Amino acid sequence: MNRWLPNSWASYSVNNFKSGATSHQVGLNGTALVDNNLSYSLQQSFNNQGAANSSMLSSTYQGGYGTISGGYNYSNDSRQLNFGLQGGVLAHENGITFSQPLGDTVVLVKAVGAKNVRIQNNTGVTTDWRGYAVVPYANSYQENRVAIDTQSLGADTDIAESVLNVVPTRGAIVRASFNARTGMRALLRLLYRGEPVPFGATLKQSDNNNFSIVGENGQVYLSGMQEKQLLEVSWNGNTCKASVALPSDRKEMIINKDVFCN
Repeated sequence: MNRWLPNSWASYSVNNFKSGATSHQVGLNGTALVDNNLSYSLQQSFNNQGAANSSMLSSTYQGGYGTISGGYNYSNDSRQLNFGLQGGVLAHENGITFSQPLGDTVVLVKAVGAKNVRIQNNTGVTTDWRGYAVVPYANSYQENRVAIDTQSLGADTDIAESVLNVVPTRGAIVRASFNARTGMRALLRLLYRGEPVPFGATLKQSDNNNFSIVGENGQVYLSGMQEKQLLEVSWNGNTCKASVALPSDRKEMIINKDVFCN
């Protein structure tokens, strides 16, 4: 059924009984949304010789804060509606994080500032508004790959490394910490006494521990920049400082700017 409805499939079956009764069942199943975290199933049965027909609709949504399921069943003499909500709550040193139902061994993802970011190979698992998420099932005593889906990063968010490996023991809760930077992006040309800062100089941003290497012609690319920030550049025993002011209305584009340090 992909040609008409992505990630879906149809089914049909027929049963014929010696009494002459015949029943037909038609079904449609599939998944939807970006992460395929919505699954659905529709079933309809038809019977001859006056037997009751029936219909069934059910769906399950796996989200970052839990799993929601619902269904509706119909026949000639009955109606049934069901609803379910499952989830987990993990308390840790940085607060409380809601999640899908928890398994025996879990991974706490920490990517402060990177909100609504998907975790690869874990349907529906996304970071919350603070940048935390829970991978509800992990393999004990084995290397577990925890990867950020970089396609889901916001335009003002960058991340130093997108993949971490953790090896939890049975029943453990392990942390996978990602260094996320949220703010503006800038391509700066650093000048010292009218000349470009030499290639290979190191640059440190005042509000974090992120270091960058200056390229040719004094150019350096920085992410996670704030509107006003102090930079410290070092090379061959020399150190200079520069104050950078960036326009607040251009957070979704790279800003080119000459910076003079002293």
